[in-house]
Amino acid sequence: MLNVVVTIVGDAPQGRTGQPCALAAWFRERGRIVPILTDEAWGEIAPLTTYKSRGLDPRLVMRGILYKVRTDTPWKDVPTLFGRRAALQTYWTRWRESGFWEQAMDALASAEGTQLPGPGAPNLQMQCLMQPLTILESEGHPGDVARRG
Repeated sequence: MLNVVVTIVGDAPQGRTGQPCALAAWFRERGRIVPILTDEAWGEIAPLTTYKSRGLDPRLVMRGILYKVRTDTPWKDVPTLFGRRAALQTYWTRWRESGFWEQAMDALASAEGTQLPGPGAPNLQMQCLMQPLTILESEGHPGDVARRG
């Protein structure tokens, strides 16, 4: 009835430079789940924030960064409701380099969270051959085909 041929034509998509996401790698290397930033979780890390914000709500920035890694979304596709995408990426880099990220994630180590998404699917090419007459006949509608034909 249905003949499908699937061909793998390439590896799973990687980051912009062809490398895996450094943010996801941070969680993967440490065997950590991605915390959900509840009010209680934010209460744990809010006192650790000692940087000066440039008009961005640090909680919203953290939510955006965690959204990105939880959904395996490229930086360029993170919804703007979390702030400018470039700003989120800059904060992640600065927080990681300053040690704040490690401290914050240590504080949230026992918080509720989600597993990292699995590796992306490889690029596929699909060819499909479907025989409508055979399908209709198998469902007991041979007259339908004759009337339409």
